[in-house]
Amino acid sequence: MVKMFDDEALKPLVNIINDIIYNGLIPNSFKLSIITPIHKKGSKTNVENYRPISLLTTFSKIFERVIKLRLANYLEENMLLPPTQFGFRKGFSTEHGITSLTQTILDYIDTKKKNDWNIHVSEQSILSESKTMICGVPQGTVLSPLLYIIYVLELSNLKLDGSIYSYADDTALVVTGETWQSVAKIAENSLSKIIEWFSNNNLSLNYNKTVYFTF
Repeated sequence: MVKMFDDEALKPLVNIINDIIYNGLIPNSFKLSIITPIHKKGSKTNVENYRPISLLTTFSKIFERVIKLRLANYLEENMLLPPTQFGFRKGFSTEHGITSLTQTILDYIDTKKKNDWNIHVSEQSILSESKTMICGVPQGTVLSPLLYIIYVLELSNLKLDGSIYSYADDTALVVTGETWQSVAKIAENSLSKIIEWFSNNNLSLNYNKTVYFTF
């Protein structure tokens, strides 16, 4: 519907968005969303098996797209995002992340051969009472992925004996060593630092989705 507006009809919306940016005050209606739980897998009686998707107003989405464009351009132009973060960035993809991660592993293997990582919940048209979200980003909104990778920027700067590769909230830690025992020790120390950082920043590691591979 909004796409059908002519320039004159869009002026009030443009004025509202400019006013929000200038004054830093977001309308309450832009802060509201309806959360629809989408079942992923497993038992439907377990709340952890649902993905919460936020449904926002059309004007809120437009505003978020404006902010996302400006924010993303600023971050990229000033090279503020780490080169090992491949999620939700122009010119980056899962393929780039996998290629970079694989190359790091192959390089080490080659080296070793040479020398011998406010909300409502709606289900089936039933609307719950509203709840206020005091931290985090709502899943399914335009800005959320970009805000998340900004929030975890410092993760890539941790002093670890390994390399981190990320696609949004999916992260791989690559560690190397002369023996399996040394690799295990390095991995444990690095993971301890990551878990501590998560805890200090109100994040948590999903142990059920955490796996390791050996090469």
